[in-house]
Amino acid sequence: MKKNEAKKIALEMLGTGESKKSVFEKLTGEGMSGRFIANIIASYANPGLCEKYKGLIKAVIVIAYVQVLVGLVAGFVYGGQYGAIGGLVGAILGAAWTLLFAWGFTQNKAWAYNVTILLSVIQVPKQISNFEKAPIYIGTMISISCALIFFYFYVRTKIFPDYAGLFSIKKLNGAYEFKE
Repeated sequence: MKKNEAKKIALEMLGTGESKKSVFEKLTGEGMSGRFIANIIASYANPGLCEKYKGLIKAVIVIAYVQVLVGLVAGFVYGGQYGAIGGLVGAILGAAWTLLFAWGFTQNKAWAYNVTILLSVIQVPKQISNFEKAPIYIGTMISISCALIFFYFYVRTKIFPDYAGLFSIKKLNGAYEFKE
């Protein structure tokens, strides 16, 4: 069985209400690694959880669209150093990059949360290294970044409860553990 086919089958089975454990057991014997199948299952956005936490999801989407605007302006400013065309290209690229994540949040994609958390965590040391240049401004930016990281992480744990830690899937005694 190919990976795309396994993913399609797993999502169909989960969509019909079959238990995560049952899906895992049925598909791991089909030539796919347990880790791959567990990742598909953990990345499944249960419609019930999405409905239950729709307020949090809407907040994440609003934040994402604010970041689209920031990306648009930042791209224009940085690209504008190379002329009007550079500003336009920079604005388009800046907005497109952040719009990709906004789309991921609206579609309840686990990768959008994971990549956003990862990219945000990577930026914190860079911000800290500039702390002495403008302590109040950088301190505020670090605080906002940390708050956003924790918020994205919190929302991800509500929608995708099978993730443990930053990006790993919960394991108990060497076996994947799924919340139903």
